[in-house]
Amino acid sequence: MTIKNRSEIIFLYDVKDNNPNGDPLNENKPRIDEETFENFVTDVRLKRTIRDYIARQGNEPPNKIFMLAERKENRCLESMKDISEKFENIDELISSCIDIRLFGGTLALKASKDDKKGDNNHAITGPVQFRPGRSMHRVVIKENQITRTVPNEQDKTQGTFGFDQRLYYSLIKFYGVINENTAKDTNLSEQDVDLLLKAMWFGTKELITRSKIGHMPRLLIKVDYVPGYFIGDLDSKVKLVKNDENMPDEHIRSLDDYKIDLTELKNVLNAKRDKIVGISFAKDSDLKFVDGDFGIDGTDLGF
Repeated sequence: MTIKNRSEIIFLYDVKDNNPNGDPLNENKPRIDEETFENFVTDVRLKRTIRDYIARQGNEPPNKIFMLAERKENRCLESMKDISEKFENIDELISSCIDIRLFGGTLALKASKDDKKGDNNHAITGPVQFRPGRSMHRVVIKENQITRTVPNEQDKTQGTFGFDQRLYYSLIKFYGVINENTAKDTNLSEQDVDLLLKAMWFGTKELITRSKIGHMPRLLIKVDYVPGYFIGDLDSKVKLVKNDENMPDEHIRSLDDYKIDLTELKNVLNAKRDKIVGISFAKDSDLKFVDGDFGIDGTDLGF
């Protein structure tokens, strides 16, 4: 059954000694806001994490991933057209591919089995959208020189040098909205949303590559509202408070250096209780809160 309620999502995760989202236009360095010195991560990176986690669960309908790079027999990557042609029409694609139901896409497919016009372009707005994530503090990039003992080219007498850029530490906060109106176009179900939340949590934890090892999910909150209503900007109500107020942000290295302040969030949720139909959450037991406790009534997702 298609979802009926609008939802807001807050997701916190931290990274240590890694590169959460390299910028290919800047030597693949971690993305940094040059004015605030905050680390930011694109929504595309988070969606990739979600897609990859779900794909590892089997990649079969109804939870198949459409945006998944696969190779043809000639080793070339499949194009959007190649992937689209695996489906008879847009209805079959939507019912088969969870990432289209979640995030939408631009597709060239028949609208239905009875469509005689051939291929049509369909721009599907995804009901689940995220803003780029940002660190809750200023960060520092550390740059190390690395050596490769095997040279890139033939007839060389020694290996090559390169550089590796990583962050010492970053606590990243994402904000998202699930729109019940556009959910009607993709038939987004509660089961789809449940899998989305699971993929956010465990997909982040399973980013175990050389540049990504050290990702840990810390807090995930979903607030469901009556149809047509949501508070908005809930993420702005979640603050980081350093244990030592004199410590520079750039010196933050772990959970032991700060607590999370949910005071504003609790206040606004309590003030709008008549508009809220449910709250669900997952939290890491090592995350510490200013009040000493999480203190928000809701359903523990049990992650």
